[in-house]
Amino acid sequence: MPPHLIRQFAVDYVYLADVFEDLGTAKLAEFDEMRQTFADLGYIKDQS
Repeated sequence: MPPHLIRQFAVDYVYLADVFEDLGTAKLAEFDEMRQTFADLGYIKDQS
């Protein structure tokens, strides 16, 4: 997958994870793992 598509997916994924958390949805380990993976790869800034 081209890097620009991966970056857009990362941004979209993190945004959706934040929206679900704001709505009171239980935090999922998969969201944290995916967010950390994107941060490790440099697609997003680590917010922790």
